[in-house]
Order: sequence, then structure tokens, then C-alpha cells
Amino acid sequence: MRAEAERWLLAAGFRQWEAGEYTSEQFARSIEREAVLVVRQGTRLVSTVTIARDDGFIWAGWTLADRRTGGTGP
Repeated sequence: MRAEAERWLLAAGFRQWEAGEYTSEQFARSIEREAVLVVRQGTRLVSTVTIARDDGFIWAGWTLADRRTGGTGP
């Protein structure tokens, strides 16, 4: 999926990612850690969402609850 998105972005004139910079093994580990969530439509994988917990710009002033810790935060 990532390689397909890389090709699509490049064809559209966007150089957001370098081809191969994020390996399928890294991607699988990120999914296992729940840092990357997968979105499906039926059985088809249609998107991913990356959770950047340490992004102070996005999460400024917020405490993120982590369901693995009972919703008590990081």
C-alpha cells in the first residue's frame, strides 16, 4: 500500500516520500504497536492512519489517553 501511495504522489507531482524509505517490516511493526491503524472497507485495505503521539504541534495542550493503560494517558 505504501509503495502504491508513493507512486501515486510522485505521478501527481508530490515528492512527499522517498521510494523504499519505510520498509514493509517497519510498517508491520508500526501496526503491531498500534502506531499505524489500518482502515478497511469490507476486506479491502483502503487507508492507514499514523498516530504521532510526540507531535507537539498537533497535540499541544492535549493529554492522549491510551487504551492499553486503561485510558489514563501516556
